Amino acid sequence: MDFFGIGFPELLLILFIALMVFGPGKLPEIAKTMGQAVRTLKMTTTELTRRMNEELEQETKGIKADVKEISDEISGELKDISNGIQKDLNPAPDGQSGLAKGIKQESADSSNVEKNQIEM
Repeated sequence: MDFFGIGFPELLLILFIALMVFGPGKLPEIAKTMGQAVRTLKMTTTELTRRMNEELEQETKGIKADVKEISDEISGELKDISNGIQKDLNPAPDGQSGLAKGIKQESADSSNVEKNQIEM
């Protein structure tokens, strides 16, 4: 038997010393008081553990909600980016892709700028 790291022989020695110090009349009262103290300690630790678990659960729910909100925002932004890329890569009605059309437009604009610079 192991009680708070104390073996049976040590427990008997402690009980014998307590019997000698307090006498046989006081020993049951002391045992009753110690039992009540241990019970109170156990109830207190159980209540403390329950409260801590509740607080951790509430904190975890808050963090999960924040992560979900951020995840939804990121998903929305990624969808917008994906739609923009699809729009640029899909062919326009004249047969050119939106990206190719934009490149041709930039090329034409830079040619006009070069011509204007040469004429000056």
